[in-house]
Amino acid sequence: LKLNIPHMEKLRQLYIADPELNEDAFNVSLYVLLQRYHSLLGHGMQSACSEHVFDALKHTLQVNFECFASPLNCRFPRYC
Repeated sequence: LKLNIPHMEKLRQLYIADPELNEDAFNVSLYVLLQRYHSLLGHGMQSACSEHVFDALKHTLQVNFECFASPLNCRFPRYC
């Protein structure tokens, strides 16, 4: 399973926001997440808005939540 460093660091930052979780738990959760994506989708990501669009939404409309995101493609810390 492959994951680039920026995505791994992003996932780690999202994960450690919960003070009850630790690095070992992160590694297990990361493996499970990547294996699930690999099993269902192979490799690659779906299309998403660019970071410039999300920045404009945040600045103009105070958007801080995504309704259709995953840990790998979320722009904001809050998503579902």
